[in-house]
Amino acid sequence: MFIIFGTRQRTVKDHEATATTFRCPHCQQIAQFEPVKIRNYFALFFVPLIPLEKGKPAYRCTNCQTKFARQVVEAGKLHRDTKSIYGEKKENTRIMKQISVDCTFNTDGSVRVQRVEIEGSWWSVEQGRQWVDENGRHVLIMLPNNQVREIILRADSMAWEMVTVSSDKGPRIV
Repeated sequence: MFIIFGTRQRTVKDHEATATTFRCPHCQQIAQFEPVKIRNYFALFFVPLIPLEKGKPAYRCTNCQTKFARQVVEAGKLHRDTKSIYGEKKENTRIMKQISVDCTFNTDGSVRVQRVEIEGSWWSVEQGRQWVDENGRHVLIMLPNNQVREIILRADSMAWEMVTVSSDKGPRIV
């Protein structure tokens, strides 16, 4: 006779926290985020029976069902490019850092970036492609040490932000 056992992960509603409305980084829709806890259970024959922990707090987008860590949603500047935050493949976290940019605007609406200010110093940059979406105008730039970065001119605030991926060490200028 075979006995199959192991652990399973379940998402349960968290009745102690309140729901919030937020633009989902995954589906890009303004949606209700419900508080949930992600718990691991002891499972017998693939049926979760005994909870092994209290659960990790998260929010779940009611539109696409993507789960995000609570601090990600509450910070508002962190974005996950992932289907789940616990137990599945994790992607990089994108952190938006406000920066100063010296640029000119062309008559066709495009932008020409000459230099950016990083950690108090101005650096000349080479510019790559640019595009516009609901977040604003995105421009790819190359820093003097050949690092490529994405900067965004936010449509709502008209402020420039640099995208830094958490796996990067950040913009190191040597």
